[in-house]
Amino acid sequence: MNLQNNVVIVTHQWVDGDGLIAIAKLKRFGENKIPGISSADIHFHDGDTDRLLEITKYYPTIVFVDKTPDGEFEAVKKMTTVRIEAFDHHPHDKFPGKTATSIVSEYLGLKDNLSQKLDRWASRFDFQTGGDPMDLRFLVKEMHHAYTEKEVTDWFMELMDACHETEDTKADAKTGREFFTKALEEHLNKDQDMPAKDIFQKWLERSRGGKPIEDDMHIINAAGKVLEVFGENKTSVWLAKVFNAVNDGQRVFQKAKEDLKKSEISVFGNIVLISAVTENPRFNRFVRSQQGNNMLPLSAQEKLGKGHNPIVLQIWPERKGFQIFGNGLKLRDVVGALRAELLKIRGKQIPTHWTVLKDGGTISNTDPLYYQTGDFEMLMWGSLTRSKVAPVDMPEETIKKAVTVALDQTYLHKDCKDCTNKGCPFYEWQLYRCTQRRRNPNAT
Repeated sequence: MNLQNNVVIVTHQWVDGDGLIAIAKLKRFGENKIPGISSADIHFHDGDTDRLLEITKYYPTIVFVDKTPDGEFEAVKKMTTVRIEAFDHHPHDKFPGKTATSIVSEYLGLKDNLSQKLDRWASRFDFQTGGDPMDLRFLVKEMHHAYTEKEVTDWFMELMDACHETEDTKADAKTGREFFTKALEEHLNKDQDMPAKDIFQKWLERSRGGKPIEDDMHIINAAGKVLEVFGENKTSVWLAKVFNAVNDGQRVFQKAKEDLKKSEISVFGNIVLISAVTENPRFNRFVRSQQGNNMLPLSAQEKLGKGHNPIVLQIWPERKGFQIFGNGLKLRDVVGALRAELLKIRGKQIPTHWTVLKDGGTISNTDPLYYQTGDFEMLMWGSLTRSKVAPVDMPEETIKKAVTVALDQTYLHKDCKDCTNKGCPFYEWQLYRCTQRRRNPNAT
């Protein structure tokens, strides 16, 4: 904390590419609108509201970036002497197509070619699935396995500086590619048993190949820009951080194998649910990998079929939080079930309309349970970006039952007749199939 600064930027832990680009734009171009932003401190918020309030007491201006402020935002707003700006697009269904970066660009009136290109980068960081493991979308995540939030941010800001310095030029693709290849060869020669050896061998084959790499978000092209602006020594250090992070990420990925061995695997209807107690940030990715799929029982593999992924319930040790990964399936019924049960436990009224009960983000009296909507939906009670939350106050079995009953479209309560019985334990969950049966009592 630098008390000489007037501005603090508040973003989330494990800050992603969208947040980083938005911060870079604010720092570079936002001084006229937000005096002091160019030298602003950055606070990576972990969900500890008391800590946030303590920090923000020292700054006349607080800028939230790519961060859903939730309850702590209301607490900060009560500090009437503080100027607050927020550049956030969560939940996504309320800001369709927006990113924190695009909101910043609109605020600052940035319309030049580079700004528009970086806006596209931010959209890819937030919304694109699949893609090339050598592009920045994957590598920013990898960096968090090996470095602090500040170190990741400084590393990315060097790339942003290089992009702006080379805005009117095109980095020498051939020189950048040759430099990347040499740096990777030297890294591989240091340790033939490194965890990411196979990954790096594939990278080396591609970097040595003659096929042009057009994508500006590709690590080889990014390294070329850094090389052109900062020279060989600094670029060597910049790339070494990437290689170290990929190695560390692969170590974490392989540890997930042991977690999968100890997990509970349930098959019902067309759903495969994998429940595990682990904080491993790579567990879901490992489960979805071919290596993880091969470890599943044959019954689970047959249900999943080609191109399908299991639902993953990842519970943190000591009930400090959980995540549910839809992996392509919608979780609207699951969030309705969980919220209804949580509100009953907390003695609060359950919304009578499904659009309220199943809304994206958070709803009243259910914090910190968060519903991320979109192509790859998630339910989160805490996360990598918000690690300090209140412990889970509903039984683990209630969570599992909510997931299985909500997702198994063939399941009906044993006393179910026409889904009009308000005494049914699932009535308040407002399941889609039950709503349909109420509309058409003759449906089976």
